[in-house]
Amino acid sequence: MRLPLTTAAFVAAVFFCAPTWACDSPQRVIDAIVARFPDTSLRMRLTGAEAADFVLRYNRVPPVTAHRANEVLVFEDPNFPRFNLIELFMDGCLVGGGVLAVSFVDSL
Repeated sequence: MRLPLTTAAFVAAVFFCAPTWACDSPQRVIDAIVARFPDTSLRMRLTGAEAADFVLRYNRVPPVTAHRANEVLVFEDPNFPRFNLIELFMDGCLVGGGVLAVSFVDSL
């Protein structure tokens, strides 16, 4: 899936402004993203079995990945209405993330 230039810039900026501690906690990531993009809000926070199921489906999206996570944060921003930013955590530490179409997130 090709991202529009403005969306690609948003994604790059989010990853650039994300904290760089040894273990980026969910709250640190939320704080960093919202500080940089005030219109961005947390759409979903999944834990436990819900997070595992989400990640299982996320891993099937090309390119196929093998992420493991027990917490998932899904962000939305009205300036980028077609995409959600996904952040994956294992035992409280950031382990991955990406961008998914809202329609895909809604289908989960």
